[in-house]
Amino acid sequence: MMFYGCNNLENIDIPEKVKNIGDSAFGNCISIKKIKIPKNVSDIASTTFYNCTNLETIEIDKENNNFVYENGIVLNKSKTAMVCILPIAINGNEFTVPNTVTELKNGNITVYKQITKLNLPASINSIDATVFLFMNVTDITIDSKNETYMATDEAIYNKDKSLIIYYFARKENVTLEEGVRHIGSYCFITNTKMKTITLPNSLKAIGTQAFWKCNDLQELKLGKNIENLNPLFIYQVDNVKVTIDKANQNYTIENNIIFNKDKTKLITIIGDPEEFTVPNSVKEI
Repeated sequence: MMFYGCNNLENIDIPEKVKNIGDSAFGNCISIKKIKIPKNVSDIASTTFYNCTNLETIEIDKENNNFVYENGIVLNKSKTAMVCILPIAINGNEFTVPNTVTELKNGNITVYKQITKLNLPASINSIDATVFLFMNVTDITIDSKNETYMATDEAIYNKDKSLIIYYFARKENVTLEEGVRHIGSYCFITNTKMKTITLPNSLKAIGTQAFWKCNDLQELKLGKNIENLNPLFIYQVDNVKVTIDKANQNYTIENNIIFNKDKTKLITIIGDPEEFTVPNSVKEI
């Protein structure tokens, strides 16, 4: 983070001896316009150029065997991963991921709040939902030839729709269709529009921080077939009313505390209490 927040920095030449450029090394250098990457650089962190919104050109030494620059995007040499995306790569409010890229993960793309439409190629086989943390994407298309993922007008799923990866629609009342067995980590991340959600009976698992900062969520009903709740699935959602079907054989809830069925294990606490006493029945936290 050596140059982090150097607001007046416009151009920089990196010495040839440099091999690694770390996390947020040039983060928030909002005036930087040009960077030269020397031949020996072999590692560039995904957040190296975080929020460098005026970066116009990245020149990569012709002898560098690790990175290439095409159409406003720095990619690894095999072009399977995006390292840095410049504003010129974005067409208005739309961004198309190159058709060689295999992973979509958190990086400098997250700062482009103007992106509302995202087009993903057939090559994508890994998606980290935290990439959408600061974005305003409401329209995602996935090439029909993609063998791993598909998209509806509301969400990204795995191919058989048993796993929901990311819900991007902005609706107050959300209903997940039958067949969904797993809600992925960060699936509804910062969805401030959603007030209620109806979960299918097929649902069995909810990943970490699936409803992180869904601050307007008022009610969440967990069905009888839920068998795997990450303790942080409802992280930082303070005012939601959570209920669990009495027929559920794995979990029960009492006074905003979710336990295993016999109350010997405390799974999670809903909300943000000022004071808490662990019940006598609990043997594991």
